[in-house]
Amino acid sequence: MEGVQEIPGIRLEPAFVDALATLRTRRVGVYGSKPFFFEDTEAFAWAIQNYASELRRPHDNRQRLWKARVRLSEVEAEQGSATDRDLLRARRDLWKAKRGVSSAAMIESERRLSQARDLMVEARNDIERDFHITVCAPLGTKAFGPFPPITDEEERRSDSNQRELKPRARPRV
Repeated sequence: MEGVQEIPGIRLEPAFVDALATLRTRRVGVYGSKPFFFEDTEAFAWAIQNYASELRRPHDNRQRLWKARVRLSEVEAEQGSATDRDLLRARRDLWKAKRGVSSAAMIESERRLSQARDLMVEARNDIERDFHITVCAPLGTKAFGPFPPITDEEERRSDSNQRELKPRARPRV
């Protein structure tokens, strides 16, 4: 998730946040001995990772294009020391990077992202159905503040000192 949050302007979808919350829920104590628990959990973790990588792919392609443009301008600036091989390699890298951000590539990326989202949601539903844990809110430990100071004008309002406790006699056996 940290790698996805580094992308500027990205908004995490509720399905992704819910899947991460489901993955973080501790289930081993209850379902650790059930068949296919670990296999299903691994498949679910893979589906989340696949979705996150598909979510990052357009950003990575834009970064690759930016770096390819910079590299080509560096090679072209070094006209005397740059070889034809370096220039061809820089142009080829730029062409590949441009192909990665084309409209056809963006449509394909959206298709793969949608498919990865569907797989992730399906895996989450399977985990929730087969290995359900009711999530409870943690108990808050709200500490009491200090008691207010008693001034001379105030009296204690407790009646605990008004009752006299008398010990009972032990019954004789």
